[in-house]
Amino acid sequence: MIVSLTWDDIETAAWVGMRRSLARLQLSIIDKYGANGPGNGGFDTDVLGAIVEQAVAQYFNLHWRSRIGFVRAVDVGGCIEVKSARRDNDRLLLHHDNPDDLPFVLGIVKSLPHVDLRGWILARDGKVDAHWDDPVGGRPAFFVPQSALRPMPELSLHLRGVLGRYQQREEDAI
Repeated sequence: MIVSLTWDDIETAAWVGMRRSLARLQLSIIDKYGANGPGNGGFDTDVLGAIVEQAVAQYFNLHWRSRIGFVRAVDVGGCIEVKSARRDNDRLLLHHDNPDDLPFVLGIVKSLPHVDLRGWILARDGKVDAHWDDPVGGRPAFFVPQSALRPMPELSLHLRGVLGRYQQREEDAI
């Protein structure tokens, strides 16, 4: 599912991503999964992540609060977590402590202003032994292949039944 953002949307998201990176640097916050360091985490990851969050919010017509420093808050609309990637074959990354009942969306950013939303999965369905991997060494996690993701329109149906519960969770995280 391709979402085309405006350049204003991309500029806003890029600013948010940059501010997230700067806030972590200023506060000496280390990524809890070891993504800090050259080529891991930082500006690129934060900017791409914010752009994909913006695309997911637009796709579902949900509010994106573009938060900086609220690490407990759910990424979009209080009901969707977002993962970003650059390559066509990248997998959706999950960790043991990701909330089981939250849907996670994988968005690929290759050619702005377009973001390709590849699909989604509930965390509990992605955290299975078959997806456990450690491709870079020392940072094991669940790497969900795109073939295991569900189509984006199905997430709309899923959200209808649970939206109120997730939005209350977002209010509690403030």
